[in-house]
Amino acid sequence: SPQGSKSAESEEAIKSLNDLAQTLSSLGKVHSLRGEDETAVKYYNEKTKVQALRIKYIEEQSVGNAGCQGIGGVFGGTILEEINDDVKALDELFRGFGFSLKEKKEEKSENRDDCEDSRSASQHSCSSSSSRKSSKKSRSETARSNVEVPTNDSEGNTSPSKIRCLSISPQPPLPPIRQTRLETFSDSNSRGNVVQEDSELVDAIDSYRTTIDSFGERNSERHERKYAEYVRKYESLKSSASSRGGSTVSSGNHSALAPDLQLQRREWKVALDVYESALTAQDEVVSRTNFGPGTPRKRTASEYGQEAQLNVASLLIAQGGLYYKLNHVQKELSKYREALKVYQDTLGRDHPHVAGTMKNIGMVMAEMGHYDEATLMFKDAEMIYRSFDHTTHEVAGVLSCMGNVHNRQGDFDGALKFYGDALAMYKLLSKRSRDAGHSAHLALQETASTLKVMGMVHTKLGTLDEAMICFQEAIDIMRFNFDEMGSGPIVFSILSRIGGIFSKMNKLDEAMSHYHESYDVAARVFGTTDHPELAKILHHIGGIHQRENDWQEAMRCYKTAARILQATLGKDDPAIATTLVCIGNLHYLSNNLDQAMNYYNEALRINRLAYGTKHADVIPTMKSIAIIHVKKGSFDEAIGVFTQVLQIKLSEVGRSHPEVASAHKRLGNVYWQKGEKAAAEIHYSKALHIYSSCLGDDHEATRGVRAIVDKVVKELDDSASTRQQTETNAEADARIPSTSFFKRAPKGYESL
Repeated sequence: SPQGSKSAESEEAIKSLNDLAQTLSSLGKVHSLRGEDETAVKYYNEKTKVQALRIKYIEEQSVGNAGCQGIGGVFGGTILEEINDDVKALDELFRGFGFSLKEKKEEKSENRDDCEDSRSASQHSCSSSSSRKSSKKSRSETARSNVEVPTNDSEGNTSPSKIRCLSISPQPPLPPIRQTRLETFSDSNSRGNVVQEDSELVDAIDSYRTTIDSFGERNSERHERKYAEYVRKYESLKSSASSRGGSTVSSGNHSALAPDLQLQRREWKVALDVYESALTAQDEVVSRTNFGPGTPRKRTASEYGQEAQLNVASLLIAQGGLYYKLNHVQKELSKYREALKVYQDTLGRDHPHVAGTMKNIGMVMAEMGHYDEATLMFKDAEMIYRSFDHTTHEVAGVLSCMGNVHNRQGDFDGALKFYGDALAMYKLLSKRSRDAGHSAHLALQETASTLKVMGMVHTKLGTLDEAMICFQEAIDIMRFNFDEMGSGPIVFSILSRIGGIFSKMNKLDEAMSHYHESYDVAARVFGTTDHPELAKILHHIGGIHQRENDWQEAMRCYKTAARILQATLGKDDPAIATTLVCIGNLHYLSNNLDQAMNYYNEALRINRLAYGTKHADVIPTMKSIAIIHVKKGSFDEAIGVFTQVLQIKLSEVGRSHPEVASAHKRLGNVYWQKGEKAAAEIHYSKALHIYSSCLGDDHEATRGVRAIVDKVVKELDDSASTRQQTETNAEADARIPSTSFFKRAPKGYESL
């Protein structure tokens, strides 16, 4: 019908305008990358005109006046010709300049759902505070689409050429998980591969671009200039990475070369600035948007405001993830809390986005030692997730997080219960995916990772056979389902843990063998030996040499590990502190107390910078410093340090805990060595009371402190008796009149 034909023509015109606006935006990016800011701004301005024309055309259609002027009439004549000249350069640029990981050209809708699950599902976090893993994915989850743009081939014919463009997704995804950003691909391959993580800076730039594009017909030249500046910074960092032989700023292609992590930190800091600019731009978009009465648009002002608020929350979460990687815990927590408030105000308190943000906050609180607050967050998140589905990656992830809290608190049985529940859920999800013909790679990775953590807990409990069973099952899962690049990160980590078990069993040859195997796998995965993961393995190898009394080789391993960590992570990363303490220990054993103190103080500085002055992770180094003070006879300095340790433990676990008892006992020891036996008895008695109430009267620790208290009390009583007798004798002597005119009788003088 004529009406239907007219409607189809209108839709085609709107689509053409949309495609043209996307093309102009992409061409602006090309010129930004070339440093041609004026040309880039010209394209962006033309894009704004197209968007204004599109809005005007829609409004005219809604009131029955479809007098759309020709598209060519919008421009000053030459712009469409320049599009044809530049579009080939655009296509070539985007083949090498990946704003996102490559997407498959053909993919079933079920597999797309699986990919989204793999990007948002919750992975367990490492229970060891010394290996803080990075964010699994960042905020920028705007859908990428392939838009066909007409290009001229060598003969002048028009042919479609696909370029990568951005489009706003209808609903922002779940908040990113604070884990390593590994994406599992090759669904068609039975042995999956884990590719290199994509670039946070690229995600940030894409987010900024999307926000700028939402300005529509409003003037956004200031942000266009900022955008061009950020793109140049990206290119500069990419060039620096290439010249240094690494790959930091990713273009989506896998590289075996290890990233320069110091350069990566610079990238993260730039990304934080980009997100801040995006937040500013988003605020300006909202404040400048006018929806007058009777505006013929499908989207209302409230809907537009909600979308803007969700984008703000996503940007805040992305900033939090970057602060996590940079070890700025307080700033990370602040961003997550801001995002939580936005989500709750916009979506209500029972939305999955709210649950995901609560989980992020809980993980930060747990790492800060605030376990009660963390547990409350995890329970609330679990309740929200279960209101939608009882068996999901998100629910299993929250269970793992609660297991981490119990693990950190030393409640290993409680930790194993939560890990076991998460493991059962991951195995069920893996089976469901396989039965449905989908990829189960994510669930398999989660299964192996959970088994690894359970093996670590069994190691702490001393149930080493159970630990070995968990570790071996995890290795089998990864090696059977993934190639070495995919399985390597988990496999070499587990091999290192097995080396630790053999070390505990005093089987040093077997331990060294597993550490070397772990080192070799990691070197193949990363393509270099100058990587922080290999430095950590080298640290363990140094520990075996130290136990074999080969202090020279141990020192060589420790110093090499410290050099690699400082070169790749920077001098303030907490991973370096542990190795510095071990170097200090060797100097202490060699009686080089000043050298040992230097290394301990540097380790303490790093840990306090990363975790604050009242975090549990600073305690071991503080104790080492206090011990050197004792050995040098500086008892007051030692008492000051041990008193700080006691205060940290009290705030962390409360007054009735064996670790608090140990802190009192250490203070008692120093006071005893200083000769202040009364003060020593006070701390010993407090330790005895805590040990007795927590561990029982028959526990070895209780019996040991009771023996000390009995000895101290006896010596105090003896001293009191001696002092009293001395005072009595002195008083008696004072009452007897002197028979000598000498104040003191000279030698040989015999009084009458």
